[in-house]
Amino acid sequence: MRYKWLWCLLVVVMIAICLYIFLPITDNHRTPSSIPNENRLKKMILDTGELNIDTILKQIALDGKHVFIPHLSSDKQYGYSLLEWKDNKWEVIYITSTGEPLLWKIENESGTIPNSF
Repeated sequence: MRYKWLWCLLVVVMIAICLYIFLPITDNHRTPSSIPNENRLKKMILDTGELNIDTILKQIALDGKHVFIPHLSSDKQYGYSLLEWKDNKWEVIYITSTGEPLLWKIENESGTIPNSF
């Protein structure tokens, strides 16, 4: 009887270890939810404290996990924001109101950054 409990405990511990190792891997490969609506995007950008958005001009999905959002700020300056799917949620990773160009290096499906753009 004692060995039966010991084996059961061993199986439970092994299952727990497997879940601890493999669940974070599958979280990174989950498909992103739909792009947030305009009101949610404005709130996300406002929460960063960098800029107050008046109008979102468009939402351009670059791939499944990256979005380019040109916008007009409350002081009538054109700019853009960049969203990325990280840790199972959309995050604002860059905001500018100057409209200056930026080279955004996005990883391939294989997880590497290409040599040429």
